[in-house]
Amino acid sequence: MAKTNAPTLEEAAAIEKVLRYRNETYADAWALNLNLALRISDLLALTYKDVAGTEIRITEGKTKKARVIPINEKAREIINRRRAAYPKDVFLFQSRSNRVKNLAARPVTRESASRAFSEAGEMVTDKNIGTHSARKCRGRALWERGVTYRDNIQNAEPQQPGGHHDVPRYYARRSESDLRSEHLTTRGRVDEKMYNNINLVGPAGLPASARRTHHHAVNRPGGDSKRQNLMPL
Repeated sequence: MAKTNAPTLEEAAAIEKVLRYRNETYADAWALNLNLALRISDLLALTYKDVAGTEIRITEGKTKKARVIPINEKAREIINRRRAAYPKDVFLFQSRSNRVKNLAARPVTRESASRAFSEAGEMVTDKNIGTHSARKCRGRALWERGVTYRDNIQNAEPQQPGGHHDVPRYYARRSESDLRSEHLTTRGRVDEKMYNNINLVGPAGLPASARRTHHHAVNRPGGDSKRQNLMPL
């Protein structure tokens, strides 16, 4: 299986537009994961019962670990809109295939999401776009904004929203020299609430005018922590 790539924020926005023209469910799944950075299996398994106010509570399918994930404004908007549109649904991304009409509720499949993302990606970029791409895009975007995620998170476990240590660094896919640079090793820590409260705004991502934030602006001593927690991207 070919490795999926991280689209740029402009490409992510264009991919969402293509998806929204074709299928609202896959467009919302793409947009939501730009803000949650979940594994696709965990994203598609989300139910409305998992959503509690400003948090999502899940047990990861891969690690079997319980996680509480704060959700930002963009993610809440998507969830609330889908709940209002489909009040009887169990899953956020429930299948409406004729093959499952008389069966118990189930989400759309990973395979169908992968196909939808890949086909939309082919219309936008030469990169290989798949179910992991939105997650990679968020990590890369946050890294470029100066956010590094260290393993001091979630219930004293070395776990963070994307499922890897230091997600932004992991997905930035910079050169080896960049990854070893002083900037990557000296940035301050940010907690899970901050990570998830960063919105990917616009159609599906940052505005084109977004610029990388200097690393000392992140969680610096004496900074406005409340403002940082709501920092828009």
